[in-house]
Amino acid sequence: MKFGKVLRLQAGLSWNKAYKDFFVDYKSLKKYIKSSKADASCSKDALTREFKEKLDLEFEKVKACYLKKLAIIEEELGKVDLEKDSEAKRIIRTSKQNLVRLTSFVKLNCLALRKIAKKFDKNIPSDKASCSTSVFIDVKASELLQQCVAKEDDFYSRINAALFASASLNEAAEENLEELEIQEELPVYDDLDIDGLPVGQISRMHIAMVPNELGRRIEIPVIVAKGKMSGPVLGITSALHGNELNGIPLISRLFKSLNVEELRGTLVGIPVLNPPGYSRRQRYFHDGVDLNRVFPGRADGNCSQAYCHAILEKIIKCFDYHIDLHTASFGRVNSLYTRANMNNPVTHHMALLQNAQIIVHNTAPKGSMRNATMAMNIPSITVEIGNPLTFHEPYIKTALKGVELTMDWLNMSPYKDHDDPDPDPLIKETTICSRSYWIFSQHGGMLKVIPPVNTWVSKGEKLATVKNLFGDTVKVYRCPQDGIVVGKSKNPICSSGDRILHLGICGDAFGQVANDGH
Repeated sequence: MKFGKVLRLQAGLSWNKAYKDFFVDYKSLKKYIKSSKADASCSKDALTREFKEKLDLEFEKVKACYLKKLAIIEEELGKVDLEKDSEAKRIIRTSKQNLVRLTSFVKLNCLALRKIAKKFDKNIPSDKASCSTSVFIDVKASELLQQCVAKEDDFYSRINAALFASASLNEAAEENLEELEIQEELPVYDDLDIDGLPVGQISRMHIAMVPNELGRRIEIPVIVAKGKMSGPVLGITSALHGNELNGIPLISRLFKSLNVEELRGTLVGIPVLNPPGYSRRQRYFHDGVDLNRVFPGRADGNCSQAYCHAILEKIIKCFDYHIDLHTASFGRVNSLYTRANMNNPVTHHMALLQNAQIIVHNTAPKGSMRNATMAMNIPSITVEIGNPLTFHEPYIKTALKGVELTMDWLNMSPYKDHDDPDPDPLIKETTICSRSYWIFSQHGGMLKVIPPVNTWVSKGEKLATVKNLFGDTVKVYRCPQDGIVVGKSKNPICSSGDRILHLGICGDAFGQVANDGH
């Protein structure tokens, strides 16, 4: 039921119209299993043969769609002259996006076939394991998936080689490189002036923001890698909440592994966007305000409002694309999940690239930096990387890959697998939620939340208990509907109104407005 909803949700997306008629008919296959289980007149072998025929028809439908769409993509690319066609880079980027969508379509439908085959084998088991429908479809699906991966790798290597071989240098930027001298001490600038920075290298600096209580301006650390070739500006921000640290090592590793000679465009990293909160090891700004609730701020507002206004005017407006890195808040734990407006085709695709455990459709609540950034027509997503005040290593590694895949998609830098002796199989499958919400406590006492993050829970299942200080259970909280655990509270001290569990829901459509209250 859960997976069927995810499949219908994907098939209903506006940019998947070209594939809509080729999705696996999961619902009818489930109906067949149900009716076959109730039919005692047919032998298991006969039912298995008939079901295999149905699976084969569905598989061939998916395969035919893949080959047809792939031929269209390759035909489009065959017409492109990188040296003469001014639209070449746009066509290539569109083709890469179409190829990723096509590969995602194949992976999702192969997963659907495997799941429904497993369901058939469970309900109508074969006497011989080798005759199972799971074995039958696994062979076919594996061959098609291998073909997809090989084609995608070949496509990327050919396109990236052509892009970087034909790209022209930014001559004006080269002149700036000759004129500028790199100082030993980090310079402090009033705002982020990308045009004035040297090309072909990584620059470090501070951007001076609003004055603090000592009369000195708060300085934000900034890293900029500016390529010799023109391209988009991707901004990565971290620690808008001062105790949310996992984005800091991600940004430093991203820049250390970057080959700036291959870079098209500009990569901007802000390791700590809230230095006062970071210094105090707290979520809030120095006035006790959550900065992610007061954007876009005001130039003549209170200190947190003026600071948020400065962030937008001095830094964010320079970006073409934006990824904001967060973690859970104090006393909570998160899965590795992405928040994005899934009705927007650009942010939808950016979310898929992050390789997260969960994607939550969220239309950027009022007051958030993402809301203000999207209002400036800059596509923005939020990636929640684990837990606060700690370095959550597996999540950092996986989230870093997501940022690198985004750069590859933007034709900024080709993605390269890292030589990792201990690769972490963190993400087996991404769950896409059409909405999510928090379950709050209505009782005070000692809280225990039971299910781990990134696990499915069913309606009526026990989620949490609240006990009084004498050890008596005063309330058992049960799941209001089927869903997945996005995050939860770890703080045992609980008062009325405290958060218990963040529940993700897989529905049939993305709402025009979806807000989980951050």
